[in-house]
Amino acid sequence: MKEATRIIAIRHGQTAWNAEMRMQGQLDTALDARGRWQARQLAQALAHEPIGAIVASDLSRAMQTAAPLAAARGLRVQPERGRAGGGARAARRAHQFRVPRRF
Repeated sequence: MKEATRIIAIRHGQTAWNAEMRMQGQLDTALDARGRWQARQLAQALAHEPIGAIVASDLSRAMQTAAPLAAARGLRVQPERGRAGGGARAARRAHQFRVPRRF
């Protein structure tokens, strides 16, 4: 019987905008110092997991999160094209959004 493929989904590390509770959307923001630390910790946490490929958005924060894991495995991060622009909500803080009373 063939073994099932496992997919491990990981969110990018922290950016300055995450810390400020700003919406990034698809704007290309890089990891901050904490986010780079998180990416290194991720690589250590997954050290014993069987990983055959690493795919990430081409946005800086996603590629920077994947890079330490890829380096530790001798793999290349396979970028997937992100959408340019962040839309009308990008750069706003969470408290600036109106939440409708009814959905």
